[in-house]
Amino acid sequence: MKLFLILLIIISSYTLVSPSTFFISLVFLGLASFLAFKNYKKDKKFLLFLLIIFIFFLAIKNLNFRTFQSSNSFYGIIIKKKDNYFIVFDGIERFYVKSNDTSLDMLDIIKLDGNFANYSSQPVLESGFDFKNYLAERGINRQIFANTIDKLFNFPFNSCEYKTRVINQFESESAKTLIKSLMFGEVNYDDSLIKELRISGSFILVALSGIHINGLYSIIEKTLSRFVRQNKEIYITYILFIPWFLINIFNITFIRIFISKTFYLIKEKKNLNFDALESKSIIYLSILILNKYALSEISMQIGMSISFLLYFCSTLLNQKRKIFRKFFSSLIVFLILIPFNLSITNSFNISNLSLNLLFTPLINLILLIIFPSMFFLKFSFMELILDAFYKLLKLINIHVLNINGPELNQYLIVLYFALIIALIYFSEVHNIRAKIVNLFLIIIFGFLHLFPLERFNSVEISFINIGQGDSAFIRLKNENILIDTGGSLYHDLATENLIPYFRKNKIYKIDKVYISHYDTDHFYALDSLKKYFIVDEVVDYNNFYEYKSDEIHIQNLNVYSELFTDENSKSLVLYAEIYNRTFLFTGDAPKEIEKAIIIDNPNLNIDYLKVGHHGSNTSSLDDFIRLISPQEAIISCGVNNSYDHPNKEVLRTLTKYKIKIRRTDLEGTIKYKFFV
Repeated sequence: MKLFLILLIIISSYTLVSPSTFFISLVFLGLASFLAFKNYKKDKKFLLFLLIIFIFFLAIKNLNFRTFQSSNSFYGIIIKKKDNYFIVFDGIERFYVKSNDTSLDMLDIIKLDGNFANYSSQPVLESGFDFKNYLAERGINRQIFANTIDKLFNFPFNSCEYKTRVINQFESESAKTLIKSLMFGEVNYDDSLIKELRISGSFILVALSGIHINGLYSIIEKTLSRFVRQNKEIYITYILFIPWFLINIFNITFIRIFISKTFYLIKEKKNLNFDALESKSIIYLSILILNKYALSEISMQIGMSISFLLYFCSTLLNQKRKIFRKFFSSLIVFLILIPFNLSITNSFNISNLSLNLLFTPLINLILLIIFPSMFFLKFSFMELILDAFYKLLKLINIHVLNINGPELNQYLIVLYFALIIALIYFSEVHNIRAKIVNLFLIIIFGFLHLFPLERFNSVEISFINIGQGDSAFIRLKNENILIDTGGSLYHDLATENLIPYFRKNKIYKIDKVYISHYDTDHFYALDSLKKYFIVDEVVDYNNFYEYKSDEIHIQNLNVYSELFTDENSKSLVLYAEIYNRTFLFTGDAPKEIEKAIIIDNPNLNIDYLKVGHHGSNTSSLDDFIRLISPQEAIISCGVNNSYDHPNKEVLRTLTKYKIKIRRTDLEGTIKYKFFV
């Protein structure tokens, strides 16, 4: 128990300073204090020791030292290496360095000449990955712009070269994807299978939990036990896995499992008398002492949650028959992963409850087939089987069973896990009445958080921040409408930005997608959206029809598109009446179209204008702006875009008529919510 209390104290000290985990820290601190005073109130020395531990690790977490080295002669060791960057550490501070040098690898010692600067990243789009925050959570706030990089020590084992050799044994991209993701934790988010796994919520189980690694370890150990004696299989398995652990030496999932296996090996060899709780505490204490940023890794959070909750419900599991034990442990893992799924994908798939029973053994089987390739043993049948498994994994993801919703904040996380722990406890003590009440509370909790109650009394119009492009979303009581999808040649806006946005807003399908015109920045994400999300109907200038329902009336004011051949002039100019409020979505319609519209619609009056062509001076005619007289004008454009949008002339025109200007490059996604 003492080791567990020390672990709780360190976790609370590491999480106390962050506003997003402050309440969670207080809960851990309160739990540790309660257990300490309950069990050791007479042991004043131990209580004082806990206080010292808390203060010490609180200071360790919050003291961010700056390096004493100068930028023109910086020495450090590479602790993380990716294709286009690496992280270098000098014993005091960590730095981000952008580099495509393939000769560099982890644990190489290098000398850098360059300049220090605060890290600056690309702007974060709606629901996009915030790389700057990712680095900051790992203690990296500065980068080095390197002029020269000299290698002073070449670590004998080059993990990058080793990985490349293993992967290049296979020819098919599907086999390579499985090896990269399962063996090396390198996820290609552009791969269709990875997209499927992320959308179904299975991504966490495969990439982050480490269940697949432990599963393979167990299979090999049990297989060897049939052929060797005197428990030698535990040593042989450990040795076989050392190359795998070495090439993933700074991956927190592999670190956690490696420390775990090493500890249990020492425990077996030295016949150490630690119970399960003490053993788990030692493992996680080792990680947190070695790396004060480990708790920022979601794989660490998942590993700890699964490990300790399965331990605390071991009494319940042992009460079950063996045939049911696996199902109940799978159920507990499923419940544990729900908050993490909501955090990463804004969704979880209820089919995973049953699929995990199939999914985990399937992944273990795939790993068993791949594992010999780690020693450059490749057989002809391996690639065929991996290709077949790749296709099978895509088939067993059932998107229609996804439950969408926003991530849980720290207060809801504490409440959720408190309800789960209470359910486990009442099940163990066979208190049927309390268990039923607890189940009812969990159902109420899930209903309030996940059911789209806001649909009954409000509508919402959002101008989604997708960078240099247009995408506006209208959520009504009974339908969902998207005007343009945006588009990028460099990443998939649909799976990375639009679908996560819909999911966290509890949206399950799009009834209509209006494509204003076929410029890349307005439609290019459409195909991916249709592939990975439910879209009932697509409307463009070729098949437009006036649409009217109880909640919205949509007309196209650009009735002149057939007179033109260029895409901008063909743009739909959508006039939408939504509960007595008027919106105008102008696409990239030029001034010539705007002039024709106000001639034919002299009484046109608009509340909210989506400014034409991202604020370019090819749109926003002075007379047009003056006549429609919007209260607010929304400009959808990218940060520091190469077109210099919005144009200063357009901004002056809007300012002249005292129109409030709102911009996605400055505000992010812009929302209007009206109660009806």
